[in-house]
Amino acid sequence: MKNSKYLPYLAGVFVSTIFGMSFMFTKQALDSFGTFHLLAFRFSLAASVLSLLAILGVIKIQLKNKPIKELMLLCLFQPLSYFIFETFGVKLTSSSQAGMMIALIPVVVTLMAVVFLKESPNKMQSIFIAVSVLGVLFIIALSGDLRSEGSLAGIAILMGAVLSGATFNILSRRLSVHFKPVEITFIMMWVGALSFNIIA
Repeated sequence: MKNSKYLPYLAGVFVSTIFGMSFMFTKQALDSFGTFHLLAFRFSLAASVLSLLAILGVIKIQLKNKPIKELMLLCLFQPLSYFIFETFGVKLTSSSQAGMMIALIPVVVTLMAVVFLKESPNKMQSIFIAVSVLGVLFIIALSGDLRSEGSLAGIAILMGAVLSGATFNILSRRLSVHFKPVEITFIMMWVGALSFNIIA
Protein backbone atom coordinates (compact mmCIF):
# COMPACT_ATOMS: atom_id res chain seq x y z
CA MET A 1 0.00 0.00 0.00
CA LYS A 2 1.69 3.18 -1.23
CA ASN A 3 0.01 5.54 1.23
CA SER A 4 0.96 3.43 4.25
CA LYS A 5 4.22 5.36 4.69
CA TYR A 6 2.17 8.46 5.52
CA LEU A 7 0.13 6.74 8.24
CA PRO A 8 2.72 7.31 11.02
CA TYR A 9 2.76 11.03 10.20
CA LEU A 10 -1.04 11.23 10.20
CA ALA A 11 -1.13 9.35 13.49
CA GLY A 12 1.44 11.76 14.92
CA VAL A 13 -0.64 14.79 13.90
CA PHE A 14 -3.79 13.18 15.34
CA VAL A 15 -2.10 12.37 18.67
CA SER A 16 -0.50 15.82 18.90
CA THR A 17 -3.88 17.47 18.29
CA ILE A 18 -5.56 15.51 21.08
CA PHE A 19 -2.55 15.99 23.36
CA GLY A 20 -2.48 19.74 22.73
CA MET A 21 -6.20 20.14 23.41
CA SER A 22 -5.82 18.22 26.67
CA PHE A 23 -4.09 21.25 28.23
CA MET A 24 -7.16 23.38 27.60
CA PHE A 25 -9.49 20.74 29.04
CA THR A 26 -7.21 20.18 32.04
CA LYS A 27 -7.16 23.92 32.73
CA GLN A 28 -10.95 24.01 32.70
CA ALA A 29 -11.34 20.85 34.80
CA LEU A 30 -9.01 22.20 37.49
CA ASP A 31 -11.59 24.91 38.18
CA SER A 32 -13.97 22.22 39.41
CA PHE A 33 -11.72 19.43 40.72
CA GLY A 34 -8.72 19.19 43.02
CA THR A 35 -5.43 18.39 41.28
CA PHE A 36 -5.10 14.80 42.52
CA HIS A 37 -8.84 14.13 42.29
CA LEU A 38 -8.66 15.01 38.59
CA LEU A 39 -5.64 12.75 38.08
CA ALA A 40 -7.32 9.94 40.02
CA PHE A 41 -10.42 10.20 37.83
CA ARG A 42 -8.45 10.28 34.57
CA PHE A 43 -6.35 7.23 35.37
CA SER A 44 -9.18 5.26 36.98
CA LEU A 45 -11.23 5.69 33.81
CA ALA A 46 -8.30 4.69 31.58
CA ALA A 47 -7.40 1.67 33.73
CA SER A 48 -11.02 0.52 33.79
CA VAL A 49 -11.40 0.75 30.01
CA LEU A 50 -8.14 -1.14 29.39
CA SER A 51 -9.15 -3.82 31.93
CA LEU A 52 -12.51 -4.24 30.18
CA LEU A 53 -10.74 -4.62 26.83
CA ALA A 54 -8.43 -7.23 28.37
CA ILE A 55 -11.36 -9.18 29.85
CA LEU A 56 -13.16 -9.13 26.48
CA GLY A 57 -9.99 -10.38 24.77
CA VAL A 58 -9.57 -7.29 22.61
CA ILE A 59 -6.08 -6.78 24.04
CA LYS A 60 -3.75 -9.37 25.55
CA ILE A 61 -1.60 -8.67 28.61
CA GLN A 62 1.22 -11.15 29.31
CA LEU A 63 3.62 -10.06 32.05
CA LYS A 64 5.07 -13.39 33.16
CA ASN A 65 8.89 -13.59 33.22
CA LYS A 66 9.24 -9.95 32.22
CA PRO A 67 11.29 -7.22 34.03
CA ILE A 68 8.45 -5.73 36.10
CA LYS A 69 10.88 -3.81 38.35
CA GLU A 70 12.18 -1.86 35.36
CA LEU A 71 8.60 -1.16 34.32
CA MET A 72 7.87 0.22 37.81
CA LEU A 73 10.85 2.56 37.42
CA LEU A 74 9.32 3.74 34.14
CA CYS A 75 6.00 4.42 35.92
CA LEU A 76 7.82 6.58 38.45
CA PHE A 77 8.58 9.05 35.64
CA GLN A 78 5.31 8.58 33.78
CA PRO A 79 2.59 8.70 34.88
CA LEU A 80 3.61 9.75 38.40
CA SER A 81 6.14 12.58 38.26
CA TYR A 82 5.18 13.71 34.75
CA PHE A 83 1.48 14.22 35.46
CA ILE A 84 2.08 15.79 38.86
CA PHE A 85 4.43 18.35 37.30
CA GLU A 86 2.19 18.87 34.27
CA THR A 87 -1.06 19.36 36.20
CA PHE A 88 0.43 21.76 38.74
CA GLY A 89 2.25 23.58 35.92
CA VAL A 90 -0.94 23.97 33.88
CA LYS A 91 -2.67 25.29 36.99
CA LEU A 92 -0.13 28.12 37.27
CA THR A 93 0.22 28.99 33.58
CA SER A 94 -1.95 29.41 30.53
CA SER A 95 -2.78 26.37 28.40
CA SER A 96 -0.75 27.86 25.51
CA GLN A 97 2.34 28.29 27.70
CA ALA A 98 1.96 24.72 28.96
CA GLY A 99 1.66 23.40 25.43
CA MET A 100 4.78 25.24 24.30
CA MET A 101 6.81 23.96 27.24
CA ILE A 102 5.71 20.35 26.76
CA ALA A 103 6.63 20.72 23.07
CA LEU A 104 10.25 20.72 24.25
CA ILE A 105 10.04 17.02 25.18
CA PRO A 106 11.18 15.74 21.73
CA VAL A 107 14.13 18.13 21.87
CA VAL A 108 15.19 16.89 25.32
CA VAL A 109 14.66 13.27 24.18
CA THR A 110 17.04 13.85 21.27
CA LEU A 111 19.68 15.33 23.59
CA MET A 112 19.29 12.51 26.13
CA ALA A 113 19.49 9.91 23.34
CA VAL A 114 22.94 11.27 22.47
CA VAL A 115 24.10 10.63 26.04
CA PHE A 116 22.31 7.39 26.95
CA LEU A 117 21.59 5.68 23.61
CA LYS A 118 24.61 7.00 21.68
CA GLU A 119 22.35 8.30 18.91
CA SER A 120 23.66 11.44 17.25
CA PRO A 121 21.28 13.80 15.41
CA ASN A 122 22.25 14.77 11.88
CA LYS A 123 22.91 18.35 10.82
CA MET A 124 19.30 19.05 9.79
CA GLN A 125 17.92 17.64 13.06
CA SER A 126 20.36 19.78 15.04
CA ILE A 127 19.20 22.91 13.21
CA PHE A 128 15.53 22.18 13.93
CA ILE A 129 16.32 21.42 17.59
CA ALA A 130 17.89 24.86 17.91
CA VAL A 131 14.97 26.51 16.09
CA SER A 132 12.44 24.73 18.35
CA VAL A 133 14.16 25.84 21.55
CA LEU A 134 14.59 29.42 20.35
CA GLY A 135 10.98 29.54 19.17
CA VAL A 136 9.60 28.39 22.51
CA LEU A 137 11.81 30.83 24.44
CA PHE A 138 10.85 33.69 22.11
CA ILE A 139 7.10 33.12 22.39
CA ILE A 140 7.20 32.64 26.18
CA ALA A 141 9.30 35.81 26.54
CA LEU A 142 6.71 37.78 24.57
CA SER A 143 3.88 36.49 26.73
CA GLY A 144 2.53 39.13 29.11
CA ASP A 145 1.69 36.40 31.64
CA LEU A 146 5.39 35.76 32.13
CA ARG A 147 5.64 38.81 34.36
CA SER A 148 3.62 37.15 37.11
CA GLU A 149 5.43 35.15 39.74
CA GLY A 150 2.93 32.30 39.46
CA SER A 151 3.59 31.95 35.74
CA LEU A 152 7.35 31.75 36.28
CA ALA A 153 6.84 29.08 38.93
CA GLY A 154 4.50 27.23 36.57
CA ILE A 155 7.09 27.23 33.79
CA ALA A 156 9.72 25.90 36.20
CA ILE A 157 7.33 23.13 37.28
CA LEU A 158 6.53 22.31 33.65
CA MET A 159 10.26 21.87 33.06
CA GLY A 160 10.03 19.00 35.54
CA ALA A 161 7.32 17.50 33.33
CA VAL A 162 9.57 17.92 30.27
CA LEU A 163 12.45 16.08 31.96
CA SER A 164 10.11 13.35 33.25
CA GLY A 165 8.55 12.89 29.82
CA ALA A 166 11.94 12.73 28.12
CA THR A 167 13.22 10.17 30.64
CA PHE A 168 10.08 8.11 30.05
CA ASN A 169 10.75 8.10 26.31
CA ILE A 170 14.31 6.85 26.78
CA LEU A 171 13.31 4.13 29.26
CA SER A 172 10.31 3.00 27.20
CA ARG A 173 12.51 2.44 24.17
CA ARG A 174 14.63 0.04 26.21
CA LEU A 175 11.62 -1.74 27.68
CA SER A 176 9.95 -2.10 24.28
CA VAL A 177 12.25 -5.08 23.75
CA HIS A 178 10.47 -6.94 26.58
CA PHE A 179 6.95 -5.46 26.62
CA LYS A 180 4.31 -4.73 24.01
CA PRO A 181 3.12 -1.09 23.98
CA VAL A 182 -0.31 -2.09 25.29
CA GLU A 183 1.30 -3.91 28.24
CA ILE A 184 3.33 -0.84 29.20
CA THR A 185 0.22 1.34 28.89
CA PHE A 186 -1.88 -1.09 30.95
CA ILE A 187 0.56 -1.08 33.88
CA MET A 188 1.06 2.70 33.64
CA MET A 189 -2.68 3.35 33.87
CA TRP A 190 -3.11 1.09 36.90
CA VAL A 191 -0.09 2.53 38.70
CA GLY A 192 -1.49 6.01 38.06
CA ALA A 193 -5.00 5.04 39.16
CA LEU A 194 -3.87 3.43 42.42
CA SER A 195 -1.28 6.10 43.28
CA PHE A 196 -3.43 9.15 42.55
CA ASN A 197 -6.49 7.70 44.28
CA ILE A 198 -4.42 7.05 47.42
CA ILE A 199 -3.01 10.59 47.33
CA ALA A 200 -6.45 12.10 46.65
